[in-house]
Amino acid sequence: METKRSETPRKKFNIYDDNVVGYVFAAPFIFGFVCFSLIPICMSLFYSFTDYSLASKEASFVGVDNFLQLFRDEIFMKSIAKTLQYVLISVPVKLSFALLVAYVLTRKSRMVTLYRSLYYVPSLVGGYGSSCLPERDCLTPSLQIWDCKRSTGSEARPWPFIR
Repeated sequence: METKRSETPRKKFNIYDDNVVGYVFAAPFIFGFVCFSLIPICMSLFYSFTDYSLASKEASFVGVDNFLQLFRDEIFMKSIAKTLQYVLISVPVKLSFALLVAYVLTRKSRMVTLYRSLYYVPSLVGGYGSSCLPERDCLTPSLQIWDCKRSTGSEARPWPFIR
């Protein structure tokens, strides 16, 4: 008795298959992530539990002693407090202000064009100012910011607090 195999056609390898194209495009990112992020993170984690000597290139396992010593350090604890202060105060205030500006710039109002213009003006003024300084020859090679005698022909300074 002869049994028939169910012959299913084999799918040929196709370079233009969606999966293959996706893998080809993802390969550089995956390579970069593994080489420049995953391996350094794993090595840092390993070395954080050791006492590594650069001179002898030997690593002796010390466990969590490095972390206990770190949390006993006064400077480290001050830096943690400042970081928490920044995260809990500065970030929400800046985010709230950014959301307020976004709301004002996108709402329907007759004044929205003025708001958008006022928001964009600083980027225009900065470009204009930096393009005019070399033209007027106000910057000198001696690192004096303003040399008004050369640029205006007079001894008067534009601001009394600049000497």
